[in-house]
Amino acid sequence: MDEKLYALHKIDTWDLIPLPPSKSDVGCRWVYKIKTNSDGSIERYKVRLVAKGYSQQYGMDYEETFTHIAKIITIYTFIVVASVHQWHISQLDLKQAPRAWFEKFSVVISSIGFVSSSNDPALFVKCIDTSRIIMSLYVNDIIITDDDIDGISVLKTELAR
Repeated sequence: MDEKLYALHKIDTWDLIPLPPSKSDVGCRWVYKIKTNSDGSIERYKVRLVAKGYSQQYGMDYEETFTHIAKIITIYTFIVVASVHQWHISQLDLKQAPRAWFEKFSVVISSIGFVSSSNDPALFVKCIDTSRIIMSLYVNDIIITDDDIDGISVLKTELAR
């Protein structure tokens, strides 16, 4: 937990601000998981600090989102489309991505030719001739599909830069 908190502070995950008098805070808790290998041996221990979303009130703070989160139907459709067309699917896990990165994500993606969906702002598409790259962002995970695996490699390089 100490390592996780240190990493969250180091990348400026949040700002501490006074709580407005008319608002109530949403608490958090630690969630632990043991990742195992296929033989059952322990691979690593994971810990996440998560918000207690169940304490939110509908109409007050219930629909507030603080990062890009794809709709679950978008993820399902994404996988179905990729499967039907037999496109390659790749996934990126952005470990400890700074909040500032998410705030600039849409700007960076649009600068390299991606267009955000009007139905789901966490879904991005880029058309190149007969090819198209589709990308969806869910918190700190990105899934990418394309009919050309080289296109995915180029995108990963651009994102890393």
